Amino acid sequence: MTQDGTRDLPDYDVRHNDLIYWRSAFTAFVSSPNQMFWEEAGIPPSIVKAPDQLIRISRYMLAAIPSLYTGTAESTVPLSTEGSLRSDKASGTTNVDAEEQAFEQRFRELLRSTFRQIEQAYGRSESNQLYQWMQAAFIDSKQYIRAERLASLLASAAQRAEEHPIDLPIRGMAARRFLQELSASYGSQARAEFQQRGASGASTPIIKSNARSEGQAPLEDSDDSQKESSSFDRIKHIAWTRRGKLVMEHARSWLSTEELTAVEDWIWEREALLFRGVPDVLARLRRKNS
Repeated sequence: MTQDGTRDLPDYDVRHNDLIYWRSAFTAFVSSPNQMFWEEAGIPPSIVKAPDQLIRISRYMLAAIPSLYTGTAESTVPLSTEGSLRSDKASGTTNVDAEEQAFEQRFRELLRSTFRQIEQAYGRSESNQLYQWMQAAFIDSKQYIRAERLASLLASAAQRAEEHPIDLPIRGMAARRFLQELSASYGSQARAEFQQRGASGASTPIIKSNARSEGQAPLEDSDDSQKESSSFDRIKHIAWTRRGKLVMEHARSWLSTEELTAVEDWIWEREALLFRGVPDVLARLRRKNS
């Protein structure tokens, strides 16, 4: 733990297939339209206010990716080796193990170098926060699936509440305030405004990301526009799903302990029913007994 309360960066326990997700994460930083959703998506404010350094560092990282692949075409470790491993019957090992480990080490060092540059540009706290944000938004599937499910459930509840009363586990002023929070984040007006902003960003010309920095090779531009368009949609989606997390964080500041527990149980049961196929009654029992 550092003096500012943030954790030191982990030791980058990576696998070579993670490169796909890290590349997507850094690609999200190199086109101009994406910046309209940076703050709402949860990127640290100090980085949002001064994005140029992060854009430069992201280009460095993306331009360095080809250097991770060394050796001949036959010995290069691909992004996915599933179905292509050849076993050494005598030793019981595959002939790509050593190459894969070497690749992962180069990959780990590239991440260390990249976040070291981010720390120098913005500070240790911001570097840690950005690393954790990228983990939650791009790398750790459990975290972003959980966020997507919460957002889906709350958005659905907001939509249904506009059509007819919904049965919340809380009553009175607490219920009315919670519904107001849902409407402000996921109601029809909020949805329309968000979609309008997204459409204006999607129509903004994408700035090519292969500009050279001193001593830096240009990025390959074969499909940059397609990648950056896709990353814009991803950042926009992260901003939309993050609203659910903020609704619950805000609710924790004004709901009583009993009310908050009731709302969390209500959300958990619907998640279980919709995404796990578990009936409400069983979900409630599992929740209470956990």
